[in-house]
Amino acid sequence: MAAEVDQTGAALTVDDPDGRWSSLELWYHLRRPYPDRSFRRVDGQWRYWLRRPAVDRLEYMLAGVRADGSTAVSYTHLTLPTNRVAG
Repeated sequence: MAAEVDQTGAALTVDDPDGRWSSLELWYHLRRPYPDRSFRRVDGQWRYWLRRPAVDRLEYMLAGVRADGSTAVSYTHLTLPTNRVAG
């Protein structure tokens, strides 16, 4: 998974040109109610925009259903840019 991170959030993408996945979701526990966490398939990629939460680091799981119906889960984290001023 690739992530482009800025002060407003993160654009997450998973390349899938061969259509190995039928769905992908981002799982994390920050606030309720949880927003829609489903990736959208666009031009051979799965894409998700994560609006920046009030944290510097986000641990999450990426859950997917493969085209054959089997499932997979991976665990990772994002380090988000800080708004803090050094001093």
